[in-house]
Amino acid sequence: MTTPKMEPDPTGATSKPSPVREASAPNGGSESRTGSRFKDAVASVLAIIIILSFIAMIYFLLQRLNLPEAEWARAMFLFAGVEAIAFAAAGFFFGTQVQRGNVQEAKAEARAASAVAAAADEAAESERTNSTMLAEGVLATAKSGGGGGGLLGGDDNASDPAMGALVAQAEALLRARGRR
Repeated sequence: MTTPKMEPDPTGATSKPSPVREASAPNGGSESRTGSRFKDAVASVLAIIIILSFIAMIYFLLQRLNLPEAEWARAMFLFAGVEAIAFAAAGFFFGTQVQRGNVQEAKAEARAASAVAAAADEAAESERTNSTMLAEGVLATAKSGGGGGGLLGGDDNASDPAMGALVAQAEALLRARGRR
């Protein structure tokens, strides 16, 4: 069962459930992986034993090529059954090895994508911080007059339309971020 992860609210007043959920293995995580590895090892050893038994049966039949027809038919009947089991074991063994490689590749790709997403989140947060600081700097410069007698609250705002446009954009940005 998964439980919601609690994150503090940006204001620090309350906590709310995050959509991010913590995954937990049904049997406690590492126990499940250890059990799975043990099962894979046992299955692989069993598959190898079955394949070796199949090879031994082929050798046995090659040693008795001169059996009478009835005994040879019975031996072939048994050989067909052992052959089916051996090919199933070989398919399992080699299929598991191929899938293991695919799973490892998928995990590596997921880790790389997670790292890229984290870097993008950090870059976006940095850009938000930088743009907020720039907007506050523009407003501070406009209030102090930027060397020209005060653009906000004075008539100098009309004399510099470029600064007026920057002030309007800065105010809109800060309003959108909840800072004004």
